[in-house]
Amino acid sequence: MESGGWVEERPYRCPARAGAVLRDWMASTMAQAETSGSELDGRFWERRALRAHIMNTEPELRGRASYYPLERVLAEAIGEDLGQSANSLIARFAALSAVAGLRELYKSDEAQALASPPNAAELLKLADTVIRFTQAGTGGAQ
Repeated sequence: MESGGWVEERPYRCPARAGAVLRDWMASTMAQAETSGSELDGRFWERRALRAHIMNTEPELRGRASYYPLERVLAEAIGEDLGQSANSLIARFAALSAVAGLRELYKSDEAQALASPPNAAELLKLADTVIRFTQAGTGGAQ
């Protein structure tokens, strides 16, 4: 599985498989959304940024956006990578951190500085930052 190189170069033990799987999923999802060719999909990133803006300005909506299934899948993968249960504090916190980082990505200064709408390659670089942050946190918590 291609991970962009940073997983193999980590100086500490961290959930490499979970990070690589998350990155690959993000890359394939972004590429699919960007290359499907329809006008609707051509506005995918614009719609995602608008959704993030609405969710961030309306607290009632923000609380209803359920990322729980993704958090559980990530916690299971991270726990497995670390030899812990998916319900361990490190696995759960790392999964929550990763999902929160991906959810907040569109509101970051870095995302706001990108062309509007940004392309998949630009957003994937930001997603890589979220994944590296999560990996560093799990490595330091062990």
